[in-house]
Amino acid sequence: MKTVRCRFTQIPSDGLNVTWDETNAPTKYIPAYFINSEEMKCASPAGWVGGDQVKVDLTFNGYDYTDNSFIFSFYNIYGSFPKSGPSDAVDKYI
Repeated sequence: MKTVRCRFTQIPSDGLNVTWDETNAPTKYIPAYFINSEEMKCASPAGWVGGDQVKVDLTFNGYDYTDNSFIFSFYNIYGSFPKSGPSDAVDKYI
């Protein structure tokens, strides 16, 4: 099923001076993977910045996309705590 894909279409943010609308918005396509009869899986594409929102749609034939899209928001992660830890999460020295 090489034609099964997710389409990520950027939604213009309020207050930004953008020169595009939904018909020519930045769009990325990612292969979709079958999980079960009610679930498909797509990785989120690179290149979006934190705060960007995209509309996600699914196609099975490469041309027609689902009518029930959903909104996905990208977030930036600036750091985490702790910086390191055990690789197996088991204390072998007790």
